[in-house]
Amino acid sequence: MALSEEQAREQVQRMKGFIIKEAEEKRDELLAKAQEECAIERQKLVVLEKKKIQAEYERKEKQAAVQKRIAYSNEYNGARLQALKAQDDCVQALIEKARKSLVDLVADPARYKPLVSNYIVQALLLLRDSEIEVRCRECDKALVKELIPEAYERFKGLYKKNVEEENKKKGGEFVADFDKDPVLKAKIVVSDDALPDSVIGGVVLTSYNGRIVCSNTIESRLAIASEKCLPAIRKVLFPVPIRKTPLATAQNL
Repeated sequence: MALSEEQAREQVQRMKGFIIKEAEEKRDELLAKAQEECAIERQKLVVLEKKKIQAEYERKEKQAAVQKRIAYSNEYNGARLQALKAQDDCVQALIEKARKSLVDLVADPARYKPLVSNYIVQALLLLRDSEIEVRCRECDKALVKELIPEAYERFKGLYKKNVEEENKKKGGEFVADFDKDPVLKAKIVVSDDALPDSVIGGVVLTSYNGRIVCSNTIESRLAIASEKCLPAIRKVLFPVPIRKTPLATAQNL
């Protein structure tokens, strides 16, 4: 049966309403989904930015901590160097005091004379040559010439003893002929070339045309003794050593 015009219009209106309602529902569904996805993306961005900010904060915090440790280390090293310099100044002052006491010793003939004699004997034992030249201060030449004969006699006794002991260590295969040993008939002369006046005292012996030198001046002996005894001197003067690096607790400041 054919619909009247009014009925057809109503049906069209109902269909139109249905389509519009369905479209609105679809729109609302799409909008809700879009808003949900937007909220998810927004949350992701927020989390990502928070991570970036946290990472940047941690980086700057670590950088600040490193700079602080570097600054502390530099400050510590500066203080350590000052302390080491103060210690060295103290040691040098002690050595200078010893040097001045040796000047007083040289001025005392009763103590200086046997010292020079021992220096000559020691140098002869080290050089073991048939031709020896002795250098000394100009003011000591007479004393050295006086001491050489006695010192040489002592040297010969010690030299023979040392040679015999060396031979024993080697099994005694070699028998020393001291009568033909040129070292025991050495020519010892005092050089015209005197040591400078700045030298406190002592002697310098040379052999093999000056190629081998044994310095037994007061200064050289003091230098050797100072170097050898330096660890013990520092231990007595400064029983608590200066650390090369700060304490771990200090580094964590």
